[in-house]
Amino acid sequence: MKLKVRFWDIDGGKMSAGIDFEEFIRRDEDLQFPDTDESLPFKDFMFFRKEYSDPMLFTGLYDKNGKEVYECDIFINSVNNKWEILWDQKRHSFITKKIGDTESYLLDEHMKMYKKAKTTFEIIGNTYKTI
Repeated sequence: MKLKVRFWDIDGGKMSAGIDFEEFIRRDEDLQFPDTDESLPFKDFMFFRKEYSDPMLFTGLYDKNGKEVYECDIFINSVNNKWEILWDQKRHSFITKKIGDTESYLLDEHMKMYKKAKTTFEIIGNTYKTI
């Protein structure tokens, strides 16, 4: 799995596209914002970084539409429950937490349940902006 990250532009209210972490660190790529067709050179990103969220990590998973799944994404399952994907520092793993509830699972365990039940999930937004 490739290590990818994305960022939320706090002032502009937009999400960057996922970017390969190695290329980002080497400064080979600009930060792209697909919703607005804008880009930001790496040097500008580093200079203005206070206006951006912490990096959100790619989980290595894709939703039913082939959309990459990142930390802070919100998804809905086949029974319309909403779940948020978070990084759990204590377990050093991604978890899913049911919105409005305390129920949570390790992301891998949650995805195994969907596979076993032959059901899917769909990303509907993120903690910054929900569709």
